[in-house]
Amino acid sequence: MCTKSQSSSALPSSDVVHTTNNFISIFTKQPFSLNNPELINLAPKLTNKVVETVLNNLKSWRVAHVFFVWASNQHGYKHNMYTYNAMASILSRARQNAPLRILANDVVSSRCFMSPGALGFLVRCLGSVGLVEEANLLFDQVQMMGLCSPNSYTYNCLLEAISKSSSTDLVEMRLKEMRDFGWGYDKYMLTPL
Repeated sequence: MCTKSQSSSALPSSDVVHTTNNFISIFTKQPFSLNNPELINLAPKLTNKVVETVLNNLKSWRVAHVFFVWASNQHGYKHNMYTYNAMASILSRARQNAPLRILANDVVSSRCFMSPGALGFLVRCLGSVGLVEEANLLFDQVQMMGLCSPNSYTYNCLLEAISKSSSTDLVEMRLKEMRDFGWGYDKYMLTPL
């Protein structure tokens, strides 16, 4: 399950800044080594806030991805919706479809609970690089697994992603779902269509 790490509340904000800066320094040093003793000592201080902050401060999508994957393999740490979305944003801006596709699958396999806003953001990241099928599948999977209850905003994000393809049948199906939920059409939903 995708939850906060056990140590997330153990770090005061000054320690978060210090820990974040140390991770950034280690991951941007050349030559980089996963066997760096400093890195091994810092691993127990991983929290979702630290990971999200490190990701948002790394300049290279490659370095950010290495850090993200490394963090996911650390004992006692699990990504949450904020760390997944930070990485999704980085990958979509860099137009890295293959790792973004893997990330979307990881969100589902980790059973990460997401708010409707977080799901909408991730769907938009996928749609922005043309991963419309993946966005649609993710939307359905998190809903079926009870990881998120989509709202009108989430549907609007999905419609925006779908509008980047030529799948009018899919748009029609999603509009019908929205109507069945009792959500009317508004200017936000109709804008991308």
